Amino acid sequence: MATGPIIVVNNSTASVHAFVSKYNTPNGNESWYLIPAGVAQSWSRNDWELVAFKNAADTSRAGVYVQVDTTVIYNSLSHLIMSVSGRFYVVNNSSAPVSVFISKYSNPDGSDAWYSISPGKRDAWERNNWELIAFTIGNDDRAGVYVKVNKTVVYNSLTDIVVGN
Repeated sequence: MATGPIIVVNNSTASVHAFVSKYNTPNGNESWYLIPAGVAQSWSRNDWELVAFKNAADTSRAGVYVQVDTTVIYNSLSHLIMSVSGRFYVVNNSSAPVSVFISKYSNPDGSDAWYSISPGKRDAWERNNWELIAFTIGNDDRAGVYVKVNKTVVYNSLTDIVVGN
């Protein structure tokens, strides 16, 4: 069972009432929260949950069923957008440091600078979708893989890069 955030972004021009179920999170809170226009609210949950919205008079409701590490963007009760967010893990399984970068196509606020990972260590990058993960060992030799978010990439050498879950 995965644990992580479910984020709700109110992209409308008015406040909205929202709640996130606690079907898989017994200690969660299912209270309705008023989210002002332009504000994001995060809930920590386990696995899949309902994200529900209602208008001020409680005469209309809408909702979506999402997994953790998802952002739900509220535009109106009839216009909800779901965006999977998550991270990549990169493991250096070699005997020497390696430089790595993760593209930022799905997260323009992220960094795509080269970063060194020591042997036997791992690091994580926050992204939302498909990205390039590239490696170099300090010369012009490079290798990379194009993978979807929430994967672990294990670097053994420039000719041995393994993509796992």
